[in-house]
Amino acid sequence: MSREKRKAISIKLCKGNKYKACFTNEVNPNNNKASEYTIEIGEDKTQVEKFVRKEVEKFYKENGKSQKQKYVFTINSIYRLYEE
Repeated sequence: MSREKRKAISIKLCKGNKYKACFTNEVNPNNNKASEYTIEIGEDKTQVEKFVRKEVEKFYKENGKSQKQKYVFTINSIYRLYEE
């Protein structure tokens, strides 16, 4: 898949135990500034999974689905890939 057809999401647990996200190309989330996390997701992992699923489906709709999934990098895997 070409570089311009990629999307990366970083999710962080912020103040008040609320998850926030940002779209980034940064591999190490420690290099993202706290101010970059502007998308409020919610307070539990179900809301995070719903957000990620929505963004993945939106990406597939806009760009098509690749036949190969090369890798997924997560620190805490709350979202798992599955065969449909």
